[in-house]
Order: sequence, then C-alpha cells, then structure tokens
Amino acid sequence: MNSTTTPLDSVPFDVSTVASIWASLVFSVLSCVVIGRKAIIDYCHLRVSCFAVGVLTGVGMATINIFRLQSDISEDNFFVVKSVLMVVFMDLLFVMIFNLGRKLYEWEDGPVNRLSKLSLALAVLMNVLGAVSLIVGQVFHFHAAGDSIYTASIFVALSTMSVVVIYALYPVTKIKTGVDKMPSKTVAVGIWYLSGIIILGIVSILSNVISTIYPRHTYKSVDMNIGTTVVFLR
Repeated sequence: MNSTTTPLDSVPFDVSTVASIWASLVFSVLSCVVIGRKAIIDYCHLRVSCFAVGVLTGVGMATINIFRLQSDISEDNFFVVKSVLMVVFMDLLFVMIFNLGRKLYEWEDGPVNRLSKLSLALAVLMNVLGAVSLIVGQVFHFHAAGDSIYTASIFVALSTMSVVVIYALYPVTKIKTGVDKMPSKTVAVGIWYLSGIIILGIVSILSNVISTIYPRHTYKSVDMNIGTTVVFLR
C-alpha cells in the first residue's frame, strides 16, 4: 500500500514459482468444477458456499497472481483486489461457521446469544476497517495510516473467527446425543466441517500476518509464494 500506482516492475522469478502460480489456477478451476458438480447433484448450502469460496477467492486470487507475474497489474491495484478478496473470503467463512453453529443450536435453547451478537459485531468491524484502510491508503494516499488500519483489520478478523468458532462449538459441549436428541453422526460431521473451515481461516490470516512482516514490495517472490499456497488451500 505504500507505493505509487505505477506498473509492477518486471522481476525474474524462478521456474518453481512460475510453475506453482499457473498450477494453482488450474487446480482452482478443477476444484470448482468438482465442487460445483457435487453441489448440483447433492445440493446443500455448505457446498454452494464452498463453490463460492473457490470461484471468488481461489480462482480470483490465482488470476491476479498471474497478472502480477506478467506485470499486467500495478502493486496498488493488486493490493486492492487482494484485500477485497481477503475480506470476501473471511465473510464467507464466517457465514459458513455461523450457519453450522445455528444448526447445532437448533437442539438447544436457540441460536441468539451473546457470542452470536459479538461475532456479528466483530464481522461488521472487520469489513469497516478493511474498507477504511483502502480508502485512506489508496484514495487519500496516507499509506502508513492505511497500512496500520489494514493490520488492525487482520487482528479483528482473527478475533472474529475466534469468537464465531467458540459460538459454533459451544453447543457441542452441551447437547446430548441419542434418541430424541441430536444424532451423534450429525455432531461428528459438524465438527469435521468446522475443523476444516477453522484451519483454512487460520492459515489465511497467518498468510496476511507474514505478508505484513515481509512487505510485498521488498519480498515479491516470498509474497507470491505465500499467495499461491493460500490459493491451493482454498
């Protein structure tokens, strides 16, 4: 964020970096085809959400990585798109975790409690900070302030994910399984899906933390490899 809107300089990357970036795009497209087909054949909201994650943040991120590799996008524009995709990704994960939690709460007293309200408030704050960081840094060109706000949004995202995960997992410690209670298989499947989503969210947040430690302008190859790794995971 702390650069002018000039085109990305052509920087020679090693063969492995170039190959992995292109492979991530192919992998993302194939994954979306598989998930999309499964969502059509055996429809459920979670599969549709996974398909949306793959298309918007998997294929989308892989595409802008290729644009960056070929110097077809400026650093500032790359950062804007990357930031927007990150917020969209976190929002989709939040919705998936929150909805899974609601299904578990159906067997308890109800889905609305303090944890749900707090997680929703943090999610709104995360989106607001993400938008403000782009406006301050890219529109008004206060790059240092924009970077600081963006860093704050990352930590808010971490807090948001932590709270919504606690919200989703809390009923697991309270509900009973068996006859007239939640089926044990439902609990196991819910925990399985939650575990995968949680790991994905943590890795994505950590990738942004690493990118903050190793600025993309100075460590372009490192930043692109991090982005490629995240694409494969998504």
